[in-house]
Amino acid sequence: MTLNPATLTGGANSTGTVTLSAAAPAGGAVVALTSNNLNAATVPASVTVAAGATTARFTVATKTVTVGTVAIITPTYNGISKPVGLVVNPLLGSLTLNPSVLIGGAGSTGTVTLTRAAPAGGAVVTLTSGNTNAATVPAAVTVAAGTTTASFAVITKAVTAVTQANITATSVGASRIVTLTLNPPLVGVTVNPAAVKGGVGSTGTVTLGTAAPVGGAIVTLASSNLNAATVPASVTVAAGARSATFAVTTKAVTAVTAVTLTATYSGLAKTATLTVHPPLVVPVTPAAVTGGVGSTGRVTLGSAAPVGGAIVTLASNNLNAATVPASVTVAAGATTATFAVTTKAVTAATAVTLTATYSGVAKTATLTVNPPGALTSVSVNPAAVVGGAGSTGTVTLTSTAPAGGAVATLASNNINAATVPASVTVAAGATTATFAITSKAVTAVTAVTITATRSGVAKTATLTVNPPTGLAGVSVNPAAVVGGAGSTGTVTLGSAAPVGGAVVTLTSSNNAATVPVSVTVAAGATTKTFAVTTSAVTVPTAVTLTATYSGVAKTATLTVNPAGPAALAGVAMNPATVIYGANSTGTVTLTSAAPAGGAVIALTATNTSGFTVPASVTVPVGATTAQFTVGTYWFPATTTITATYNGVAKAAVLTSVDATVVGLTCNPNPVIAGTTTTCTVTLNGTAPEATSVFILSDQPFFLPDSSGSVTVPAGAVSAAFSLTTTLVPDQIVAHISANALATATVTAPLTINLTNRGRKWVLNNVVFKDGGTATGYFTYDPATGQYLDVNIQVTPGPDPNNPLGQTPQNLYYYPWPNGFMPTFVDNWSTASEMALQNPVTNTPVSWTYLQFNFAQPLTNAGGTIPLVVNPNVAYTPYCTEDYSPTCTPPPANISQESFALPDNLYGVVPGFFYRVVISGTVTAQ
Repeated sequence: MTLNPATLTGGANSTGTVTLSAAAPAGGAVVALTSNNLNAATVPASVTVAAGATTARFTVATKTVTVGTVAIITPTYNGISKPVGLVVNPLLGSLTLNPSVLIGGAGSTGTVTLTRAAPAGGAVVTLTSGNTNAATVPAAVTVAAGTTTASFAVITKAVTAVTQANITATSVGASRIVTLTLNPPLVGVTVNPAAVKGGVGSTGTVTLGTAAPVGGAIVTLASSNLNAATVPASVTVAAGARSATFAVTTKAVTAVTAVTLTATYSGLAKTATLTVHPPLVVPVTPAAVTGGVGSTGRVTLGSAAPVGGAIVTLASNNLNAATVPASVTVAAGATTATFAVTTKAVTAATAVTLTATYSGVAKTATLTVNPPGALTSVSVNPAAVVGGAGSTGTVTLTSTAPAGGAVATLASNNINAATVPASVTVAAGATTATFAITSKAVTAVTAVTITATRSGVAKTATLTVNPPTGLAGVSVNPAAVVGGAGSTGTVTLGSAAPVGGAVVTLTSSNNAATVPVSVTVAAGATTKTFAVTTSAVTVPTAVTLTATYSGVAKTATLTVNPAGPAALAGVAMNPATVIYGANSTGTVTLTSAAPAGGAVIALTATNTSGFTVPASVTVPVGATTAQFTVGTYWFPATTTITATYNGVAKAAVLTSVDATVVGLTCNPNPVIAGTTTTCTVTLNGTAPEATSVFILSDQPFFLPDSSGSVTVPAGAVSAAFSLTTTLVPDQIVAHISANALATATVTAPLTINLTNRGRKWVLNNVVFKDGGTATGYFTYDPATGQYLDVNIQVTPGPDPNNPLGQTPQNLYYYPWPNGFMPTFVDNWSTASEMALQNPVTNTPVSWTYLQFNFAQPLTNAGGTIPLVVNPNVAYTPYCTEDYSPTCTPPPANISQESFALPDNLYGVVPGFFYRVVISGTVTAQ
């Protein structure tokens, strides 16, 4: 059997011819015919070769196909079959683009080719672009009758990166897709190597999206940091080429420096980053350890070490806390080497500066050496609660707590939302301790910072206090529709839905609008929308939609308007609550566009003594809304604004209130003692005139100005003021209060931390000769020669008649009132001697005096410094006079404490008590 043609376009016919090996017998020879793909080609059930003949013909009918398809046509006679394949092609043969890669903004030509000539009337091929932001094509192109091809224009747009668009041609169900690639004028800029040591060069390469034109392409160059790397002003890509290189010159740097190199061509800029390294970098890992635990330092050179290696010298600024070898050698050809850091036991968190020096360049790293049981973190679980529910905090130490346990102080930055105990103790041998957090009811989601502090180290965690879980509201948008049009409702919860979601039931008060039976807010979400379906109405109909969850119901009103002329849909005031003296803006809304001449809406108010309302407002022709202004007088009041149009009335409530403070925040918070924080007060609306807000503090150290007030300017809702804090002897939480015109007061906590000037020094093992002790710390600033704060507790010896160490003079607390007897630093104090004085009584005058003499002056270099003591010195512990020969006080050049009650006019026996320090040191933190 043969087929002619053996390849054709779907829908055309082919002729099959069967041939016998000999003449057909009388009656003819019936040859059975089959096709294995009836969707592509069909044949008659059989064909008869006439008696005496050897051949017969039959028609093969084909169908339209979307891809090239082979149908097997099989003739069978006397059990012998001779199958032949027929290829059926779609009408659309191919799609080509020329060019298929080009610069965005240039044109390309597409060509569609059919597998056979187009029929009468032509063949329409539809066209689409898969990325119309990059390339567009006409909706279709027609291949003229009798032809097989047609061309069309592809319009491209400028791109900033290599972008592809798939162009698709479709005809009679068959599609062909070709990808068009658009390049930016400038593809990119690269740099190799991407990291070098300062002073070593690198090479940049710019690449264009297509070959440079005749005369070449000039690409401008720039560096973001000329102190680290420079480039030529431009580089030229030669005609016909797509790329060119340029030299990058680097300079010596003292820290790792990232430089952005920018190449610009045809208005398009591309960047590359070059990292310039200093000759030396030195990190330490881990950066914090418990004393006695080692750490590892690593020195990294900016380039490979020379033959013989590179010797890097090492030093520690506090040998009492951490030591390093004298040097470390980076092997020849290498860039790094490690060294061991040995630490020692400390009594307070100690920052040690490790210094590596090579080729005159010094780099430092800081290692924090913690005492046993240093604070490493604080966490809360759960991290979010509903106000009134509790949470549990956990403090974690770096190692087990020492004998007697480890005390961490606790604080909350918002005691109106969550409170914590003053401290928590980690038991001896343990590393963690938990504490209870009590939350309070809130009206909005409130983030509370929980701070744990131990040995000067503070860690924080955030607890989120949510308002009660419940239905916050239901709304509908739009709030007015023409019957038959839909609207969308939204239910909102007060906090995230629980596991399993929150099922909110829904009802409608009128068949004019229907809602589903319920809607489910997904777990963790706070909102969910639902469809509102409306019906045709003859009069404006207000429908109340009710959402209910956990026994709480909220409503929203949907107005369903009749079709036809515009009707009044509603009136609204914004804001609905204003500070008296301020204005509010009303908006009237129609159900459809206002007719010719506009729609005049009549306006009235129930309270004209407190509010001014215009008699009417006109919605312009073709519009649906218009606005009007309502003024308020200088006192609190409420009114109902009613808008009326064509007999339909709508109302809105407007309230004027006193100016009230609703918010008070300070930033930064916590703040470092002696620095300034900026606080902001926020009113409940726009101030119609300058409004005074009065500021108070429960701590006697600052106010915004001499009057203790700040002014919110007219037209503003908030005002900021600065608070400059004084030095403090310990972390202090002050409560700042603000109120306007005797209205409600808002209070915010402000945490003041110790100063960051100078060095903090901690007392170690300070013991008096009578058995008493001294503990605590002080801060000294060598730059100013001042003792900035003192917090020292002393204890008495065994003699009950000796007033040393007895209240109230047992606490040296500066600069803060110690009851009514504030501690002060005597003006003869120096870096080698700290002298403190505490008044004990005013009538008669008496005081205690604490003096520490240091074996060497206090400096910012830190370390541990012994106190100057003499355990064997001879002195008189108690005297009625403080002069020889009846009394021998301790010498003035050793550490000591004394109590003085001099001669007086009140009949009180004078007395002088003395005790010397026999041991102790101070250690810098």
